[in-house]
Amino acid sequence: MKKRRGSQNPTKLILCRYKHKMSRYGEAVELYERTGRTAQRWQVLLLRHILATDKAGLWVHTKFGYAVPRRNGKNEVVVMREIFGLKNGEHILHTAHRTTTTHAAWERLYDMLQKAGIPVASTYRAYGREHIFLKNGGKIEFRTRTSKGGLGEGFDLLVIDEAQEYQDDQESSLKYTVSDSPNPQTILCGTPPTPISAGTVFVKFRQSCLAGELKHSGWAEWSVEYQTDPRDKEAWYLTNPSLGTILNERKITDEIGPDPVDFNIQRLGLWLTYNQKSAISEAEWQNIQTDVVPELTGKIVVGIKFSHDAASVSLGVAARTKDGRIYTEVIDCRSKKLAQEKNIAAKTNNPTLLAGIVVCAHCGAKMSAFLHTDRYKLADGTIREKVQAKYNCYQRGQKLRACDGQSLYLAERVDAVVLEVVHDIFRRIQQEPYDRSIEQKLRQENGERERQKQAAEKKIKAAQYKQKRYEDEVIRCLDGQSRFSEEMLARLIAEAETEVRQAKEEYAELLRNDTTRATIQQIRSYYDEFLGWANEFDLATIPRKRAILGQLIEKVEVGKGYKVTVHLRMSYAQFLGIEGNGEIQVRKDVCA
Repeated sequence: MKKRRGSQNPTKLILCRYKHKMSRYGEAVELYERTGRTAQRWQVLLLRHILATDKAGLWVHTKFGYAVPRRNGKNEVVVMREIFGLKNGEHILHTAHRTTTTHAAWERLYDMLQKAGIPVASTYRAYGREHIFLKNGGKIEFRTRTSKGGLGEGFDLLVIDEAQEYQDDQESSLKYTVSDSPNPQTILCGTPPTPISAGTVFVKFRQSCLAGELKHSGWAEWSVEYQTDPRDKEAWYLTNPSLGTILNERKITDEIGPDPVDFNIQRLGLWLTYNQKSAISEAEWQNIQTDVVPELTGKIVVGIKFSHDAASVSLGVAARTKDGRIYTEVIDCRSKKLAQEKNIAAKTNNPTLLAGIVVCAHCGAKMSAFLHTDRYKLADGTIREKVQAKYNCYQRGQKLRACDGQSLYLAERVDAVVLEVVHDIFRRIQQEPYDRSIEQKLRQENGERERQKQAAEKKIKAAQYKQKRYEDEVIRCLDGQSRFSEEMLARLIAEAETEVRQAKEEYAELLRNDTTRATIQQIRSYYDEFLGWANEFDLATIPRKRAILGQLIEKVEVGKGYKVTVHLRMSYAQFLGIEGNGEIQVRKDVCA
């Protein structure tokens, strides 16, 4: 019986008109299959559209985007296009959201060129600066995307990998890198964005293509129209073109978890839409928004709303202002996991760097960031104003709890202290090579943890066996065949139940504290992240710097005399070899 395969045709396809014989996809497929791999039919069809040309030999689609659920081989289409481009002397820029992704793309392409027998003149594999040059002049560079990346450079082909994370400020610099090419092309590929994806360009490009608003642009996707039952196999085959080849039903079955929305996005290609009727229109909301937090008074009211599966949360905060109005901040539909990794304040418009992660060293309360206006009178009677960003211990200012610290700290002073620490960390990671001894140490620790877990599992099984033995004895007791009385069995069963519960609690505690395995798996990505942050930090925007700091730093304690303690997140502190609890103490004696 013929093996069933996923649909080779997209569920949505938007194309400019062209003659199929005018496409150069055959040359690209031939080069790719020299590697020993065989292009799937859906990949060939997609490549035919991408490499379609007009009578003048120019690309019919100067921009082409496509979205395919994960692990279907969407990057193989990019590889085919890049091999073809290099063989024809194109200059290519391959960008991605993460350094690890760009490096993996470089490794994959370099390996494919070797297998295809295409000679490479030179290559460079350093993380964040990878490139491949061919003797015919063809070249490709791999970059992690930033708002400044690509400025002043020129390419023929721009590849936007992980396009669901592609942001407007990144596009504003990258889109001009192909402007000078006589035959430019941009390819965007990815998966539908999740509720926590930062990208905006991919969504808008898709919407514009589907609405027929763009010239010289094409779009293809494999998706469900509405949220679908994760166990609907027909939906699997509709949206996963590689199902039956590199994917199978067993793998997809194992992916089904407690979050059906995430499954719909990642495996079924669902594009989320929000069409909720609101009491306040978007225009009305924008008209009343402010970039400056006003002076607040009285109690702060907080409202929290969790999704039905508790995976996401929304937060609303309100308080009265000194002039009698009500000030509100709303954070909508954020992943709880993301909130642990990136502080919510990274998205604010406040000019400070530490909004959301700075706390009072004296009372432990989080400090708010705001712009403070100092007014003073000159000798001639002129009133002058000086606006400064400050961190405020609201608990002390409102006398809500005992605090012997300062109520206000100059943000400029505090930020400068933390920046010294961060720059020192980045210099270390740039100057020192990746140290595998750290990884070896963690593996040893993980081995010990595994032994502890195995012992705990044996303890649970022994307690469960004892409990079952006593429970089985109850029947014998009722038949008068047991040496145990009913009272004795009841007591023994209760004791066995307690043993089982305690053993399971001990095992659960081991699992809660078992961060080592995850650290081992992530240690290389930590290095890559550090290197990427170090390379982009100084040129990054304030919001981007705030996002980086929010991932690296758990909290910053500020006390009298500007005694600053930086608490790194433990995974990063461990990677850096910082002992203790990840604290770095710095003191700056300045006046507030």
